Amino acid sequence: MTDPPGWYCYRALPALARWDGTAWTGDTHSASAPPALSGPPRPFAFLRQSWVWWMVAGQVLVIPPALASGYTDRGLWSWLSAIGYVAFMVGALQVMVRYLPTGRLAGLRGLTLIGVASGLVGFGIGFGLESIVDHSFGITTTLWSTGPIEEGGKLLIPFLLLAFGSERFKDPLVGL
Repeated sequence: MTDPPGWYCYRALPALARWDGTAWTGDTHSASAPPALSGPPRPFAFLRQSWVWWMVAGQVLVIPPALASGYTDRGLWSWLSAIGYVAFMVGALQVMVRYLPTGRLAGLRGLTLIGVASGLVGFGIGFGLESIVDHSFGITTTLWSTGPIEEGGKLLIPFLLLAFGSERFKDPLVGL
């Protein structure tokens, strides 16, 4: 969560620093009195946010088809859960756009392509390993193994960018 740009008190003796909405600017000045702070949010205030309900709807739409797929051994149920995945991702994107200054990122299109490529690589690794294991050993993988394989594969591209491009990508706001 990020606070809006403005001046914020940063120590017990009244002193203010400027926040630009993403990072501290380095500008400071003394103040005659500390600013009044707002109280904590009301309990369950997050329930008023649309992202919560997109994520809840996504889970509700994913879990029953996944269970039905497991009980009936029919792949059609698994494909029906795609609607739930889309709903959940809409909620996740709403959280990201609300709390991260994506509009200020240089090269947002390139970052999006990297994200899509990561998903495709993860899917390819997961699907490929499942196919190889099933074809070579006659072992059908189950839900408990395919999820970690795919998610681990998705992390491969960001990990490689971090390992081999750490100098270029050390500041996320610089972009690509």
